[in-house]
Amino acid sequence: MPHSDVAAVRALERAAELLTDIWCRTYDDLRPIVSASQLRALEIAARRPGLTLSELAAAMGTLPSSASRLCDRLEAAGLLTRDADPRRRTVALHLSPQGTAFLKELGVRRRAELGRLLDRLSPTALHALTRALNQLARAETGDETDGTDDGDRASA
Repeated sequence: MPHSDVAAVRALERAAELLTDIWCRTYDDLRPIVSASQLRALEIAARRPGLTLSELAAAMGTLPSSASRLCDRLEAAGLLTRDADPRRRTVALHLSPQGTAFLKELGVRRRAELGRLLDRLSPTALHALTRALNQLARAETGDETDGTDDGDRASA
């Protein structure tokens, strides 16, 4: 299949738009209200507890000063803490209990929305989708495994 398969690109684009809508809907009425970049920072901090401000900035592709202002707002909202890390002579970023609860609730809402959408698919379509999404993720990360059992694990 050529890299410029127009139908595949359009289908992926529509799917990305759908997922973006679901992502936005699931946190529209959560409190406190956070921006998309603040949410991204929280999700990065959740995956990498104790990361430094410079590491957060690099992960977000932004300047440390911008990341610092973003963390100021998240800390003021009670979602993030900055803790001195004397071993590294830096400040480590951690989700606060409120930040952890916020992301947990968001995850519950996302999975419920996605589940409702996936429930509309036939088992065959669900299997094919699971396999294709796993292959897409491997293509992005460079994982060379063939993934022949992807759907089997998903349906088990």
